[in-house]
Amino acid sequence: MLLLQLLRLNGATRVVLAGNKGYKMDAAKKFEFADEYVELDRANPDAGWSKLKEENPYGFDAVVSVLGTELAC
Repeated sequence: MLLLQLLRLNGATRVVLAGNKGYKMDAAKKFEFADEYVELDRANPDAGWSKLKEENPYGFDAVVSVLGTELAC
């Protein structure tokens, strides 16, 4: 979550957080750390990845992976 804040403070105009459902994702939403959130289901992550690719067909300028959580700007 610290990395999300650093991205924002350093000029990221759009931050998308893709990560597993759970308390960390809930906290990120509560404190509005990202512009968009894509929750991945551990049992069926393909649905979340498909949604991410569909909504962002041109990809991202930067993708940061932190312990299995994807942060895209």
